[in-house]
Amino acid sequence: MVTVDDDIIYPNDLLENLIKEHVLAPNDIICTRAHKIVVKNEILQPYNKWEYETDCKDSSHLIFPTSGAGTLFPPGSLHEDIFDSSLFTSLCPTADDVWFKFMALKNDTNCRPIKDTRDWSSRFIEIKTHQEHALSIKNVGLSQNDLYIKQILNHYDNDFMLEVLVDTSKN
Repeated sequence: MVTVDDDIIYPNDLLENLIKEHVLAPNDIICTRAHKIVVKNEILQPYNKWEYETDCKDSSHLIFPTSGAGTLFPPGSLHEDIFDSSLFTSLCPTADDVWFKFMALKNDTNCRPIKDTRDWSSRFIEIKTHQEHALSIKNVGLSQNDLYIKQILNHYDNDFMLEVLVDTSKN
């Protein structure tokens, strides 16, 4: 499965690049753009303190795909709850990338960005007329992602998802 958003014009080699990286790491979720989750003193930091558009190209649980920019999810990479629409809409209704990431964590699946050093913003064109209604205004600007993450972790009794992030951050 590949996800993209409707407010971006994509380069013609998007799928080719995702598939090339998938061949190298067939079990990882592959993305064109990612943030890196930050954990300090064993505490998950707020979304707005994460490393935006990380340069890290490693496979890691700390890689957070921004799924609208083009993300490839191999079969079996997400926990089966990914398909529970009532759960998604109650815990994380406007942040599919948060839902995807935590379903990947719950399934113990690493994520990795493609190894492309070209400037993202010159290759992926955001359609500006759509940005006034962008979900990022609410999810990022108003810290709604932090609420969604908390709701997901609470629903799953903070199971090993948080432990995985903390343990990974120590390496």
